[in-house]
Amino acid sequence: MDRVALCLSRRAFVLDRLDDVHDIEVDGHGANGPRSDEANDADDGLRWVILTGLSAAALGSQAWLGHAAIGRGAKLTTELASYIVHVVAAGAWIGGLAPLGELIAARKPISRTAETDHVAALFRFSNVGVAFVSLVFVSGIGNAVFRLASIRHLATTAYGRTILVKAIIFASMVAVAAVNRFVLMPNIEGGGSPSIAAIRCNIVIEQELAALMLGAAAFLGILPPHG
Repeated sequence: MDRVALCLSRRAFVLDRLDDVHDIEVDGHGANGPRSDEANDADDGLRWVILTGLSAAALGSQAWLGHAAIGRGAKLTTELASYIVHVVAAGAWIGGLAPLGELIAARKPISRTAETDHVAALFRFSNVGVAFVSLVFVSGIGNAVFRLASIRHLATTAYGRTILVKAIIFASMVAVAAVNRFVLMPNIEGGGSPSIAAIRCNIVIEQELAALMLGAAAFLGILPPHG
């Protein structure tokens, strides 16, 4: 928990500094006068690129604090790489669920244009989500192979059983996401409001499952891999 708090505090500090810079240019005006929409868009894009890079670095840095850092030589490099891919891909997938749910939350009626933008965002997230889920799956298998001396340890050790629990939660998240992708989303383009409501509900379910999976991942961090 201390590591998570440290990462969050660092991120909050960076956000505060970036917000200070952004506040200087209120209403598109800076020290040199009015700024164009293109310049403001470029600044916003750069700001989010920086935040994304810092967030990925904060997640990836945890690799040197856990089981992945035990190895030596080429094994160490491979395990660190697998762990970094795993946590960054998982962070992108799980971290994207909150703003996605916020985007399509029905607090008040929206225009047809806004609804079209929301649908486009859903499809974009779904497309990149396939890549993130694939990376989480492949790197997760790699991490399990690195940590467990035998497949029997999945059933005979606390570490292995926790991996199985985490895998079941992961599979449940993928199943819910698959329903959104292949069952509900095709109906949206035909103006299916019930599908939007069902997707919103499924996103909440995914968020709850993600919290459970993060809990299982945190528990893995305090267990000996072979015991």
